[in-house]
Amino acid sequence: EIQDSSPGQEVLDTVFRHLNLLETAYFGLRYLDAANQTHWLDTTKKVSKQLKGKETFTLYFGVKFYAADPCKLLEEITRYQFFLQVKQDILQGRLPVSFELAAELGAFVVQS
Repeated sequence: EIQDSSPGQEVLDTVFRHLNLLETAYFGLRYLDAANQTHWLDTTKKVSKQLKGKETFTLYFGVKFYAADPCKLLEEITRYQFFLQVKQDILQGRLPVSFELAAELGAFVVQS
């Protein structure tokens, strides 16, 4: 269990260990504020300072920075996390794609 007095970096490191991620620079944790706006958790501040007034909260793991050349990612788990993020962004409409591109991407998934 995560304490709200924990620094953001400690929380993020716990997630990295759980996922066995070594290439950590690309990822972060985000949360929704009272106005339903997304914010990235600041790793230098305590969680309680960023989520003031909330007794319970949900943090979402995701890609914060995309690699300029994904082929240079070293770890398979890193590439898989990128895939999951792109898939989620397409399904939730945050990354609009044409029907043709969606079909092509689906074919790649089936082939992998």
